[in-house]
Amino acid sequence: MTNRFYSMVVLACGLTLVTALAACTWQGMQSESDIATRKLYIVGALQQIDDQLVARRAQPYLNASFFDVDVTAIQDAVGTIAWVDSVTVHRRWPDAVVIRLAEREPVARWGDSQLLAADGELFEPVDRAGFSHLPQLAGPTGSGLKVLAQWRALKPALREAGFDLQALEQDPRGGWHALLDGGLELRLGDAHITTRLDRLVSNLTPGVRDQLRTAAYVDLRYSDGFAIGGDRPIAKQDNSLSTVEEQA
Repeated sequence: MTNRFYSMVVLACGLTLVTALAACTWQGMQSESDIATRKLYIVGALQQIDDQLVARRAQPYLNASFFDVDVTAIQDAVGTIAWVDSVTVHRRWPDAVVIRLAEREPVARWGDSQLLAADGELFEPVDRAGFSHLPQLAGPTGSGLKVLAQWRALKPALREAGFDLQALEQDPRGGWHALLDGGLELRLGDAHITTRLDRLVSNLTPGVRDQLRTAAYVDLRYSDGFAIGGDRPIAKQDNSLSTVEEQA
């Protein structure tokens, strides 16, 4: 009888202790989950992205307890910044949020105000100053990587012939227009680009070169030759294909 009574007392005390521990644990979890998010860490090798802008985009979502911070909303808000290539957001216990960023890598200027990223995406920075060393390209929607590949194919071939490729554009019909140093335009058409360029290079006699010094364009779209036309000031140089086309 005594042993049974003792066992019941021990069991009752044990249950009371477990209940007390559970209550303390629950209260602790409640108090910890109410901790405000006070710290924001921005991580990444950033040259163009303003960390203050990132902080402003994230700020509306930080006024919440640790577990209530909407990391997806922060990711979406920061991801709209022009220079952001990728963004991940996670919480760091007990009171911080970490934003990890990767910047876009521009490989060319596109049109009047955009930049072409290495993955073919176009984006429009606040200021394009400082990127004049990049190729100047233009073309139909979605043609970024195709135009860049054509640039990379034409650039060395023209350099060997003594020309410097300044700009390249594919028009809506698929025709290619190359602008050389000094403002000379090459009208390459939409096919057989290499063959047509080789034809010009193989016929660069002193007389032809002299004509090219003041010509506005060379039309290479003929099956067995090319035409030199227009007139431009020798000193004029404008990296705008539209300017050359207006003169022609």
